[in-house]
Amino acid sequence: MKKLALKIDDIIPNTIINHLLTIKGIKDVKLKDKDSIIEINYMENEIGSLVIEKEVMLFLGLIQMPSLMGFNKYSTNKLTKYNMIIKDLCCEYCLKGNIEELFGIKGIEKVSTDFDFINKKNVKIETEFDEKIINLDKVKEIEKKFN
Repeated sequence: MKKLALKIDDIIPNTIINHLLTIKGIKDVKLKDKDSIIEINYMENEIGSLVIEKEVMLFLGLIQMPSLMGFNKYSTNKLTKYNMIIKDLCCEYCLKGNIEELFGIKGIEKVSTDFDFINKKNVKIETEFDEKIINLDKVKEIEKKFN
C-alpha cells in the first residue's frame, strides 16, 4: 500500500472522502491540518498518484486552475533534498503550476514551499527526490526553467 498527501490551496470538503473511496484502488482517505491536506492510502497496482491527483482536482472543480501547494508521495527510498529558488515569481498561480509540474515528474517525491502570498522574490520550493530515478542536474534544469 502506498500513501500520498496533497496540500491544496483551499478548504477541502468532507464529501471528497466518500467520493474517493468509491474509486478502485483507494483504501483510506483523511483530511488533515485544518482540511487543506488530504492523505490517501492506495494500491499502486490499481491506481496511480497522477490519476488520484486529477480525481481530487476534478472533484474540487480545480482542474483548470493550479491549486497544488505541496505534496508527499511517502517514498521509502533514500531522498536527496534540494531547495529551488524562484528569483522573481510572476504570481501564485505560476508557483502552483510549477508544483503541479513537479508532482508529475517521476522521482520528485516531496515538495513544499515558503510562499506567503505576499513576497514574490526568492521563493523557495523545497524538494526531495530519489537520485536513482532523477539526478540533481535534472532538478537544477527544472529550476532554471521555472526562472
